[in-house]
Amino acid sequence: MKNLDELKIKDKIIEMYYLKNLTINEIKKEINYSPVKIKNIIFEQESNNPTPSHSYSSVIKYENEISELYIKNLELKSNKKTSLELYNKFLVLFPNSNIKKYVFTQYLTILRKNKITDIKKKCMPILHKNNECQLDFGYCIYIKDGKETRAQFVNLSFPHSNACYCQLLTETNLQFFFQSIINIFNYLKSSPKEIWFDNDSMFFYSKKPKRLYEKFIAFADYYNFKSVFCTIKSPNQKGHVEKSIKFIRDNIFIPPPKIRESIEEYNKKLLKRCDSLHFRKCRNTNTSILEILKNDISSFNILPEKQFENILYKIVSLDKFSRFQYNKNYYYLPLSLVYKNFKYTKIFVKLKITTSIIYIYNKENNKLLDIYHRLYNNEIYKINDWGEYLPILAKEYQKFFSIPFFISLPFILQEFLLFLNPLETKNFLSYMYYVYKKYNYNTCIKTSCICVLKNKISKHDFFLISNRLKKNPYYNPEN
Repeated sequence: MKNLDELKIKDKIIEMYYLKNLTINEIKKEINYSPVKIKNIIFEQESNNPTPSHSYSSVIKYENEISELYIKNLELKSNKKTSLELYNKFLVLFPNSNIKKYVFTQYLTILRKNKITDIKKKCMPILHKNNECQLDFGYCIYIKDGKETRAQFVNLSFPHSNACYCQLLTETNLQFFFQSIINIFNYLKSSPKEIWFDNDSMFFYSKKPKRLYEKFIAFADYYNFKSVFCTIKSPNQKGHVEKSIKFIRDNIFIPPPKIRESIEEYNKKLLKRCDSLHFRKCRNTNTSILEILKNDISSFNILPEKQFENILYKIVSLDKFSRFQYNKNYYYLPLSLVYKNFKYTKIFVKLKITTSIIYIYNKENNKLLDIYHRLYNNEIYKINDWGEYLPILAKEYQKFFSIPFFISLPFILQEFLLFLNPLETKNFLSYMYYVYKKYNYNTCIKTSCICVLKNKISKHDFFLISNRLKKNPYYNPEN
């Protein structure tokens, strides 16, 4: 009985779909069947009994009209019509046609599958001037100090001559971007009159409406180039730079380069490396890329006499450890430079930040306090002498493991300090400071290690062992 009921339902679905021209949703309302089951029944019917070729004869008469209707529907950016809505519209335009709904929809699927009526954007060919260039960013991997680092590189390409130059970025911000472009401009001894950019968030602080950073506008005005931003979803506008990014990655960054010098020095060599890639012929001409570029440079802008001031100024406060944080990296100032009589109070300092160096000034009198090399990729600032910080560490024992002092200690002291309670830690550090004041930091560390080895950690033991080390620097507690 169940099989007979199923057969009756199948026949009814086929009748409603092919003869009554009902949609699947309309069939679902009359029969409590899921749309998936209804589709499977119709598909099974079509596969077993394909539509005879004579049924398409009615479609062939209106082939051009249906195609035009389908194309116009594809061109609509919004409110695109379904196959059923197109069929109803077709009946309104051609009421005398005898095309059935399922034949019309099947013909639309044939058009869609064969991609007969696919709409492609007709773009006007872009003619590149000899004084323009395109800019974009690419990803690469480099090895420094035995560590693989994933970074971005900026690529400046010249479509007219097919030349391109790149620079490695240690940080992805405007300051490092400016420095990379300045390096390329200085190497070429000129700047292009027009640069095409992608809509990168680095340049905009607001995209709706588009508002550029004032620093970027000032940089473009200083080097007198016109900044053109590509239309969204129009890759043809900067297709040359997209290809040159792949070319640079394949020829320079694969395999990952091993950088032994600083990034600044590597970027200087990188420009010469890019020049070595330009001795090949330019497209179908007999002239090399480098020769065409040299001719194009004559139409570029002349560089200003002074280089663009790519410097940031910032005011920060020092904490109890006489340190400040910039870009997730800590920099430590000697306590003797900042504090008097070991009064640990927070003070403000002024920073002058370049891409490689940070200058620290006293905010009150603008006196230069210290100069530091800029840290990248969560590097840790190394201090050889932590003696002045010991009394602060004794008081601020909860921050003991959050500063590099603990990592700088010998392993025997690290292991010992891990199992001390706060009071014992405070006393041990105060004994270390006592030896530091009396002698120096090296004697302080040696004394601490010997006291831990001999399991004698009183102040008197520190006093005795430090005196022995002063008399005999090669004192061995095991003898």
